[in-house]
Amino acid sequence: MIKRVKQILKTKGPKQFGLFVFAFNCLITLLTIQWLWRFIQWLFLFKGRLVFQELLESQVNGFTQDLSIAAYTIAAFIFFRLIFNLKLPMGRTFYVFCIGVLLSIYFLIATSDIFLLHYWGSRINTQALTYLKYPKEVIASFTGLIWLMLAFYLAGLFVLSRWISKGIHDNLTNQTKKSTAVHYIMLFTILFILGRGGISKVPVQIGDAQQSTKPGINLLAANTIWNAGFYLLLTDQYPDVDHFRKNKYNYITQIKPYWWQGDSVLTIFPNKPKNICIIIMEGVSADVSNFLLGEGPDCLSRFAKWMKKGNSTPHFYATGDRTNKGIVSILSGWPGNPWQGILHEPQRANRLPNLAQLMIDNKRDTRFYYGGDLRFANLKSYLKTGGFKHIIEQSSLNDQGKKGSWGFHDEVVLDKLYRDLSYSSKPVFSVAMLSSSHEPYDIIDSDEDEVKNYYASVRYVDSCLDDFFTKVEGDKSLDSTLFIVTSDHGKYLQNERTHFGQRGFFRVPFWVWEKGVERSEIGGFFENRCFSQADIYNTIYELMSHELDPKAKFSRSLLRKDHPNNAAFHMYEVGGIINPDKMNWLSTQELSITSEMPFNQWDSAILTLESAIISEYFDMH
Repeated sequence: MIKRVKQILKTKGPKQFGLFVFAFNCLITLLTIQWLWRFIQWLFLFKGRLVFQELLESQVNGFTQDLSIAAYTIAAFIFFRLIFNLKLPMGRTFYVFCIGVLLSIYFLIATSDIFLLHYWGSRINTQALTYLKYPKEVIASFTGLIWLMLAFYLAGLFVLSRWISKGIHDNLTNQTKKSTAVHYIMLFTILFILGRGGISKVPVQIGDAQQSTKPGINLLAANTIWNAGFYLLLTDQYPDVDHFRKNKYNYITQIKPYWWQGDSVLTIFPNKPKNICIIIMEGVSADVSNFLLGEGPDCLSRFAKWMKKGNSTPHFYATGDRTNKGIVSILSGWPGNPWQGILHEPQRANRLPNLAQLMIDNKRDTRFYYGGDLRFANLKSYLKTGGFKHIIEQSSLNDQGKKGSWGFHDEVVLDKLYRDLSYSSKPVFSVAMLSSSHEPYDIIDSDEDEVKNYYASVRYVDSCLDDFFTKVEGDKSLDSTLFIVTSDHGKYLQNERTHFGQRGFFRVPFWVWEKGVERSEIGGFFENRCFSQADIYNTIYELMSHELDPKAKFSRSLLRKDHPNNAAFHMYEVGGIINPDKMNWLSTQELSITSEMPFNQWDSAILTLESAIISEYFDMH
């Protein structure tokens, strides 16, 4: 039998499986080229900043992007072969031309990227791409010598690319003589899975390469072609905000209701809690809590008895409409911006301050819990670079209980959180992000409509929180633990009050409880105040450090009595400020802004705030 297998492999293998042999050889070759390219970058640009062991760390962190771009490139090689019938007279020539163009683009991107690394200290990103909007200025900066060198470089590049593509064509033709349609389908499936990064819900992300707390390692780890492709696709997602960047609407000398209403400074601070634990529900609106003056079904009735023990407010607001926006507001004090969340650009998000780093400075252990895959929206990269030492997610929970399309359900996450808090021998800062109230609400086995299934899923979250705090209340080891429960964003519940852009859409639960303390001095600062997720950051920062963090300039501490009692929010091309009794908003489109003139004090405040936020955003590069 063994002899027969050897004979099959020897005689028929290369012919029948030549397509796979070609793909495998290409994969190894492309990965090797990418690793050598990263080594060359380290040798000439990073050697003074990173030691050899850190180069190896960047190679490991960048592997998923390296494998992804290699797989997609091989798929392109083979796809072009199928598209262009090489039996026709022009087939071979056209194939070589297309592959030559693809390789030339790769080489050009790699060259541009290394120049940016040398002169700017950054890779191809949105800031670099904005210069393409001004071709006259770019061309004007080129000297005659540069044009001559560029012409020779491009000519040589295309000749080299054609030579390589001819070799690819001849090798592919010889290796695939016995290949069938089944072989091609199997190979494309494998390459798609490798390019995508597996079969999980979350594909390869720009943040996958950014897993270190050291910026140099993250910069080196990013795959050149993958990174450039990401930002080339991202540029169209920016609305026109040049009128804000030019400070056209910065009414800095006029009234600014978003900022402080006085100069109060605390001289006596509340005692620091031993532990701090933040629980972030998924998309839970305050409209489903009668205790928080909600007008919908009372889906948080069991949790209401706990809200009576601590301190809460019916005037707490999310800064945006997505999980990735809410997380950054809570942990970094970022108020959001009028386009996609800042986590879509890790090189900016990773420059934000983070409560995890504050807790490390205060000798606290740092932990983040989530039942699913944290790579979505580059969350894992943000958390790791921000200072979370322990990240507990789906892969860490090992089939410990109920599981849905978004990972393990909330009861599993909260049970793990409780056990770790209870058994911890040192002070800890823990954040748990829940997911069971996210579509498709598969914790509920029901054929009801979407809103009713949502209500049922929130009732499940309600029971999980009740069970969790029942255990916490009986555990003396958790005395002096400050618990905060809130939501990442609100929810449109198919009624007018929670419609997109309405106050009710942004209104979410907020509750704080200092366990073991009869009348919490800390909790009193939050009671019935109007504020946003972004204000949590500097409130906790001032509690722990007795000062405000100047890096979080848009976060306002609730420990100050002159907090202006309002909240900022953003949606795409919209910014606004919410007060306890009303909301004001403006479109960020210049034509729409002009149509609102003359401006009232709230218009001026919103425009001033947007100018400051947008300028700060583009300064983070």
